[in-house]
Amino acid sequence: MSWFGHHHHNQPAPPASGPNQVFKIFCRANENYCLAVRDGAVVLAPVNPKDDHQHWYKDMRFSTRVKDEEGMPAFALVNKATGLAIKHSLGQSHPVKLAPFSPGTNERNY
Repeated sequence: MSWFGHHHHNQPAPPASGPNQVFKIFCRANENYCLAVRDGAVVLAPVNPKDDHQHWYKDMRFSTRVKDEEGMPAFALVNKATGLAIKHSLGQSHPVKLAPFSPGTNERNY
């Protein structure tokens, strides 16, 4: 699931994917595992289609205002079960963290 396109300043932001358009994030080394939330942390868990803690949606409401270093649109990955978003890591050897997702807060937190 991704969004491509060019937006001008007066065009509306692309819609958030919303909790009805969920997806899983699989481990590249072993597709029997995917990203999940367990005890407030991001982990790799054995794939379970019924586990909502493994389901994510992509919120792109800030994509026209915030870009990354390469100019790509910003987005938040939000866990369907918890409402927590994946937060940027502090660096290569640091794990990602979770933060409560609130669209009205500072979007640079995600």
